[in-house]
Amino acid sequence: MENPQVFLKNSYLRNKKKRTVFFLFLICLTLLFSNADAISIPESDIEDTLIVMTYNIHHGRGTDGKVDIDRIADLLIESKADIVALQEVDIHTERSGKIDIAKILSEKTGLKFTAFGKNLEFEGGEYGNAILSRYPIENEENIHFKNISGEQRGVQAAIIKIYQKSLLFLNTHLDHTGNDDSERVLYAEKIRDEIIPFYDQQVIFLAGDLNDVPGSRTYQIINRRLKDAWFEAGTGEGFTIPVKNPNRRIDYIFYSGNIMPKEAKVIQTGASDHLPLVVKFMFIND
Repeated sequence: MENPQVFLKNSYLRNKKKRTVFFLFLICLTLLFSNADAISIPESDIEDTLIVMTYNIHHGRGTDGKVDIDRIADLLIESKADIVALQEVDIHTERSGKIDIAKILSEKTGLKFTAFGKNLEFEGGEYGNAILSRYPIENEENIHFKNISGEQRGVQAAIIKIYQKSLLFLNTHLDHTGNDDSERVLYAEKIRDEIIPFYDQQVIFLAGDLNDVPGSRTYQIINRRLKDAWFEAGTGEGFTIPVKNPNRRIDYIFYSGNIMPKEAKVIQTGASDHLPLVVKFMFIND
């Protein structure tokens, strides 16, 4: 018969070993599920991070001449954008096959909060700009500029609530008239002097196609009030047009307030006649 003291000692060691294995198993489970959670949560869902995109989608028509909304949607998904400013958006027009581009993109990307700013009626439908957002749009309006060149232009103004933060998001597409910048200058001044001061949000974004380059009067007017995210966080020239051998930067994301751009990039794609600009921002604690 085994010595009682030896038996008790061996029993204690066996139980200790079992307890050690059990605790190690619990630790492994904890690490496994915590890592799974970390992997499954997109970085853009972290409260301090916000990814913004601006994209002139040319009503979904790519450089191959085909209207393909799926490839636009794929770009939005891959970018992990939280808020997207779109220009040249068709709603039920003949040339785009009578589809609602903003609605389709919202459904395909999960950016369920949308706002469409109609600037004109076209081919049996509507044409303008759109905002897609992962976060609630509390209020929005489409402000028309004075029509000078014949094509109605405007700027979307949306109040977006992100957790406890409320921000102003502006989306616009300015006139493309060649050397005469008087219309763009007039609209830029209206944005700076009338539209932005009307709101009391501290965090402000202005995204869109200005149809003018850095150093132009249009750019300088906006840049006196807001910061150019590409200048702060981009690398290289940031050209967005034309798609093949781009040589101009006319698409922008400007900002102000308690935010900081951490990364800015232009995505190479033939899904439109412009290239999309994506900027990752970090909120700065007060």
